Amino acid sequence: MTTNVSKPSSATIRYSIRRIDLLRLQLYGYSRNRVVVGFLLLAGVVAACLVVREPYIVHRPLAFKIPFVVLFDALLLGFVFAFQVVLSGLMILQGKHRGLLGEHVLEVRDDGLLERTDFNESLHRWAGFDKVRSTRSSLYIYVTDALVHVVPLRCFASPADAEAFRNRVQEKIDAA
Repeated sequence: MTTNVSKPSSATIRYSIRRIDLLRLQLYGYSRNRVVVGFLLLAGVVAACLVVREPYIVHRPLAFKIPFVVLFDALLLGFVFAFQVVLSGLMILQGKHRGLLGEHVLEVRDDGLLERTDFNESLHRWAGFDKVRSTRSSLYIYVTDALVHVVPLRCFASPADAEAFRNRVQEKIDAA
């Protein structure tokens, strides 16, 4: 005998956002921003062109110039990245971020994604959602390009539970 069991109409998760989660979100956003990535690549090319014109480099063989430029650009990008991490970290540490840090409850419902904190309660309709992305540490649910729900994967009992939740949200977005 077969029984037709349907999925419940809602799924709820409870999690806590910490400052490190905000830093991860910031860095993830920088890495996905085409303008920032393009600017860094352009800055690397310009810096490389300026460096290879220096008198102590001009007369060197090409076998020296290519690794030198690659190393120079890697160090430049590493410095910019480190500076950005420190700057973002300081901004996150000094801010209060009320309503963002602390306990969150997300409920996947038929009419939208309901978020509850100690400071607000909001329902985002599925038709307005943009995308869902996963990293090793977090699930990012984009309501818009600027409004993102960060769900740390540590709040799930297992990777399978995290994947099931992500798929559930994606199904709702696709159906809208």
